[in-house]
Amino acid sequence: MNWMTDMTAKRETGSVTLNAGTEQIRVIYRLTTEWIEASGEPIYGVEIEAEPTGECVTLSALSTDGQRVETLLAALMRGAVTPLTAADVVYDWLISEEGSRIPVESR
Repeated sequence: MNWMTDMTAKRETGSVTLNAGTEQIRVIYRLTTEWIEASGEPIYGVEIEAEPTGECVTLSALSTDGQRVETLLAALMRGAVTPLTAADVVYDWLISEEGSRIPVESR
């Protein structure tokens, strides 16, 4: 059973231009929104695409809190994170976000 609907919305939130030798690469950052089928609740992710190389990564279902994912996207842009390194960076973000929710006495 598919817990997500087949519909995904994407909204560009910004881009950065990187110099790679003699070429310039534009890295585009997008917020993705999918909907949980059972509840209709939105769940957010990120998509990062490099032009003109065409490299692209989509990391879906990161949070139901759109503001948290928008904050993540802003940090990814500040760090000029590329599709190649995005999964590692987002994984670290997820681990640190989850750890910050554990009460101090439980650590």
